[in-house]
Amino acid sequence: MNQEIQLSALKNLIETGNLHEFKDIFLYVEKKFIFLKLGGNYGTFLKYIENPKKFRYEHTYRLATILQVTPQQVSEMIHNQIDNSKKKTVKSISKKK
Repeated sequence: MNQEIQLSALKNLIETGNLHEFKDIFLYVEKKFIFLKLGGNYGTFLKYIENPKKFRYEHTYRLATILQVTPQQVSEMIHNQIDNSKKKTVKSISKKK
């Protein structure tokens, strides 16, 4: 599928609230495609996908520009992923007790 069409579909998914976590973006578009547009180190980028706490606002803004959505929408997905990972950690700790 054409990458511009993928980005357009991704924009619609984000705007309608159908994507909840940052990592969900990469179910619809290749990681390498987004990475090439963002720049930087690919290994670091992969770490950001799994642990977006370290994703800087500058990256959030550039990603929002690429996806043609607001930085707030990207930030919200990042926060959702962080919150969900915290919940999973708390559940796994409580199961061990």
